[in-house]
Amino acid sequence: MDFVPGHARPRRRRRPCYDGDVPPSLHALLAAVLLGAAALVVHLAVWRRVARASSTTRAWRLLALLPPLTPIAAWRAGLRGAALAWVVAVALYLAVRCLAPA
Repeated sequence: MDFVPGHARPRRRRRPCYDGDVPPSLHALLAAVLLGAAALVVHLAVWRRVARASSTTRAWRLLALLPPLTPIAAWRAGLRGAALAWVVAVALYLAVRCLAPA
C-alpha cells in the first residue's frame, strides 16, 4: 500500500515487549532483596536498642555490631522480642536465598 498525501498511514500492530510471564527466579530475586533489606533494618534497630540499653556492658555493645552476635547481645540486655525478630528476619532471608531456583 503506497502512501497517499493527506491520509494517515495504517498502523502496524506491534508485538508487546512483555508477554506477562514472570520467571520464578525473578520472584525469588525480589523476595531476597526485600527480605535482605528488612533483615538489615531489623539488625540496625536491634543494635541501636542494645547500644542504648543501660544493662549492657560496653563489650557487648561493641560485639552487637557483628551480626551473629547481635541477637545474643539483645537477649543478654533483656530484649527478648528484638532478639527473636532478628532471628526470624535473618532465617527468612536465608530460606529464600537457599531455596531460590538457580
